[in-house]
Amino acid sequence: MDAIKVLHCADLHFDDEQGRLQNTIECCDRVIATAQVDIPDLIAVAGDIFERGLVLGSPGTLAAIDFIYRCGNVAPVVITSGTPTHDTVNSTEVFNKLKTEHPVYATALPRQVGLTKEKPRRFVGVNGNVEDKQGFSLIVSCLPSVTRAALMAMGGLSIDAAAIECGELLRDLFQAWGITNEKANRLGIPTIFVGHGTVKGSRLSTGQRVTDPDAEFGIADLRLTKAVLVCLGHIHMRQQLQDNAFYSGSITRADHGETEEKGFFLHTIAEGRVESRFVETPARKMRTLAPAGTLPDASLIEEIEEGDYVRIVYSIREEDVAQVDDAALRRLAYEKGAARVKIEKTVLPMTNVRSEGISRLKSLDEKLKRWGEMNGQPITASLLDKLRLLQTADEQTILDGYVRKEASDEAGLFAA
Repeated sequence: MDAIKVLHCADLHFDDEQGRLQNTIECCDRVIATAQVDIPDLIAVAGDIFERGLVLGSPGTLAAIDFIYRCGNVAPVVITSGTPTHDTVNSTEVFNKLKTEHPVYATALPRQVGLTKEKPRRFVGVNGNVEDKQGFSLIVSCLPSVTRAALMAMGGLSIDAAAIECGELLRDLFQAWGITNEKANRLGIPTIFVGHGTVKGSRLSTGQRVTDPDAEFGIADLRLTKAVLVCLGHIHMRQQLQDNAFYSGSITRADHGETEEKGFFLHTIAEGRVESRFVETPARKMRTLAPAGTLPDASLIEEIEEGDYVRIVYSIREEDVAQVDDAALRRLAYEKGAARVKIEKTVLPMTNVRSEGISRLKSLDEKLKRWGEMNGQPITASLLDKLRLLQTADEQTILDGYVRKEASDEAGLFAA
């Protein structure tokens, strides 16, 4: 088997939001530049081309089409559709219409295809008959995103039944592909799995293990395919699950929780073994600023760099809200070069603390002192005198006293 190269990327998430789109394009430019130097035998895009359903002709769709077009002019391209909320129905079909130097194959259904050696090169269905089609330069098993909802809609299944059915269907599919791939491996034809989904035990950017309510499969299931290389998308943190199975991760950062390096893989298959190199992209910086134990001020903005996406997170008591000027913080951050500024403020409401045992105290003096102890408020002799005055005098007497005091203060002021 001659050595072949596979460029593996996923989770591009093209969107119309200007700042995010510009950075996605910059990261895709790095993919193209690497491909033009290394000239892979296959470019595998493992789903989530789009962030959401976009109108054809919008900035996001035009940039996505341009990227796949440039890929197709460097090497053959295989694309599997991603999560339905991102790659909506038929959204990736447009890529099959591109006229490029090399074939581009996009699918929203599970398919096993081979790349022919003869020109014009094209992707054709394998259908298990490898011996009669030894003209393949490689075979790709394509697994787009599979959801329980789709199974339930097609078969009228319950949630529990759909989970069992989905797992069984995937294993049956993987075993069928495995029979074909095993034949191809014996013939020296490279076999590659390109899929979008959740592998049990994979990790998120936060370090947590993934649990997916939709279709998920395990390492043992992937081994059933007998593929020499497994290229996966869906999880945004790049990771190697076993010797030959990889999540490339997203090419740029989707949110502030993604602090790890972003990029794509360049895999080399030689003699049934896989060697991989990770290529980092110029992913946007997502910076979170959270003052520890103090309120945010201008000093918090000093560490911001040009192009940062900034999130300022702080908590503040309701009575202190006026001490922080969010608008000024936002303005200073933009002046430092931030591309976007988001402020997440938690206002802690004022609460009345119930003073334990206060109802058992006999006098109001004792109750007021106890309340002050529990709430951290000083109770002065002057305050106690005013409380006693409220207990012993009527409203008019108290009012007359304050009027006489005010008149006396004015007379003394004029005399001075």
